[in-house]
Amino acid sequence: MLTEDYVKIAINCLEEKKAQDIKTLKVKGLTILYDYIIICSTTNTTHVKSLVLELEEVLKKNNKAIKSIEADLNSTQAFLDCEDFVVNVFYEPTRKFYNLEGIWPIAPNLCFKTQHMLKV
Repeated sequence: MLTEDYVKIAINCLEEKKAQDIKTLKVKGLTILYDYIIICSTTNTTHVKSLVLELEEVLKKNNKAIKSIEADLNSTQAFLDCEDFVVNVFYEPTRKFYNLEGIWPIAPNLCFKTQHMLKV
């Protein structure tokens, strides 16, 4: 599978599990670290934890290796490093504080069609 396919799978999972304000930034050519950055919000810290667990399960089912998962002690943010893309899950107030979209103002914000991408 291509990176874009895994990105679509991750976005579909986030949509299915009610993540909010999902943004996908294409940073390929802007950084050597990743091709895409996915950013989303939740309304509570429990939802941050559940999204991370679900993403980990879905990506592994689809044979995508996760390099690392990091989260703060209060579960206000989590970061999944999937080598060629990353997923940032934020509790909404924390997302506003870090303003990742503001760090990448020239990165295109993509909209992927994601229906039926999950492997059951």
